[in-house]
Amino acid sequence: MKVFRFFLLFALPAVLACNSSSTIPSEQMDPQLQLHDIWALEWMKDQEVTERQFTRGVPVLEIFVVDGRVQGHNGCNQIQGPLQISKEALQFGPLISTRMACNDDGFEQAFMKNLEGPLAYELAEGKLTLSKS
Repeated sequence: MKVFRFFLLFALPAVLACNSSSTIPSEQMDPQLQLHDIWALEWMKDQEVTERQFTRGVPVLEIFVVDGRVQGHNGCNQIQGPLQISKEALQFGPLISTRMACNDDGFEQAFMKNLEGPLAYELAEGKLTLSKS
């Protein structure tokens, strides 16, 4: 079951070597390194999300592949924590967050709940899709 789809918010160059003048085309890059970027939520559980549903806009995840961590916000509160990456799945957490009160009709809690457990991932055309088995 597909849970999330994120779109590429900013194209951050992956730092592969300090003194390299060549770039690697994205189709030749290790898929795990392509995760190293900032991703904004586009839909969750077959429902398109909009900025109006969240206090601080749509949730954003910044993935740091080399460091094995993630940070961002869940639509209201800042979040951060470890991230385990395999060829098949992402495992977030445990994630910590700030505790601001938000009026978001439960979207923030649903977002955090859906990040639990291993999530299969697919990268295609600037989209990151996360699915539960």
